[in-house]
Amino acid sequence: LIGGVLAATLLGPAAAAVVMSAVLIVQCLLFNDGGLLALGANLVNMALVAPLTGYGIYRLVAGVARGERGRLMAAVFASWCSTVLAAFCCAVELAGSGTTPWAASIPIIVNIHMLIGVGEGAITGLILLAILRTRPELFGEPSPKTGKTSLAPWGVAALAVSAGIALFLSPHASAWPDGLEKAAEHLGFSTRAASSIPSPMTDYKTPGIPSAMWSTGIAGLVGTLAAFGLSWAFARWAFAKKPSLNRKSESAAA
Repeated sequence: LIGGVLAATLLGPAAAAVVMSAVLIVQCLLFNDGGLLALGANLVNMALVAPLTGYGIYRLVAGVARGERGRLMAAVFASWCSTVLAAFCCAVELAGSGTTPWAASIPIIVNIHMLIGVGEGAITGLILLAILRTRPELFGEPSPKTGKTSLAPWGVAALAVSAGIALFLSPHASAWPDGLEKAAEHLGFSTRAASSIPSPMTDYKTPGIPSAMWSTGIAGLVGTLAAFGLSWAFARWAFAKKPSLNRKSESAAA
């Protein structure tokens, strides 16, 4: 799951870009996943192209197919499109850098991710359906409850569920190669990756933990908390800027 459209439909495209950036930075620096030299390209593809283009497609389709089912189908379709578009950008970057031939890079990488996009859309749709059933206001629907409600309890519960998934389910993640790794095997550049800087939890393993299951689970938990903390810190910083801007606007108006 890339999650760009999922984040964009719930938070808006700008906040989704921030969240996706936080995840990619944590993956790179904490787990050596993606590599430092590839971080810029990964941010463009998965933190900008995926959520922004996906959100645009979602809004376009949702404007035609109205209603709950229409929004869900729009999100599923947009998720598939965002995966394919991000993969296309990656293929262009690889071919443009001389790593892969143009004639082979785009068809192979895009075709693989057209299949992966089906899974992206299915997961996104199921998550949004669950949210519609429990907290519809988070997906643009008015809440049946009256009065102002705090999102803090929902945020704590969501973080607890995410932490539980990371701790107990991440050890069972598939060991199969992802889409880019599969394409790298086909195109013959899987061994050309440059050595990267040391990371404290390389390959999602916790140092000093002999159990492979708990080593991966703890690494997943730490990564989840780190991504949350980074996103939260930026959100707090951005929110703190708003009152001063408002005061300036009021002063100018006066």
